Amino acid sequence: MEELLTLNAEGLIPGPEESEEAFYSRVVETKKNFHAQKESLPVQHWQWPAEQLKALFDFSPRWCAAAYSSKGLTPWQAAATWIDVKRIYTIRIRPSRWVSWMVDRNEVLAHEAAHAARAAFDEPKYEELFAYLTSSSRWRRSIGPLFRRPGEAALLMAFFGLGALSQIFEWFASLWFFLAFLFC
Repeated sequence: MEELLTLNAEGLIPGPEESEEAFYSRVVETKKNFHAQKESLPVQHWQWPAEQLKALFDFSPRWCAAAYSSKGLTPWQAAATWIDVKRIYTIRIRPSRWVSWMVDRNEVLAHEAAHAARAAFDEPKYEELFAYLTSSSRWRRSIGPLFRRPGEAALLMAFFGLGALSQIFEWFASLWFFLAFLFC
């Protein structure tokens, strides 16, 4: 029991359908993945995210395999967490100034680490809700969970942009936004 509490405090949380054997196997693979990573983020980059996650969810990520890389990210994504079939995760964060200009790197890391800690949970409907709780912005905590996929935010922005040309697009965007609030 003590080992489970220690792993939980490190952000290694067993999933609801995960057997004990599968969980411990995932822990070993996650730690191996972390140590095998050639490039990783400096330890000081994890200070604020670790404190934020500790305050919110009572864990501090120690085994987050994370690196600066734009590979596989769409132009509007600041970061992403890749979770493979074994539920081993890797965080990629955009290395450009865009991340520090548009969004705070600390919040992005906390957000992605929340996804990583929930790697064994298969609950896509609630995933962004937990991740956006790490934001210091009330606006992002409220609106962020409405978008589960990156293309949804882009589509909404396109509708609002086209709304300047025709009110029908603005009407569709407003309707979509209302429905997202209603059903999320």
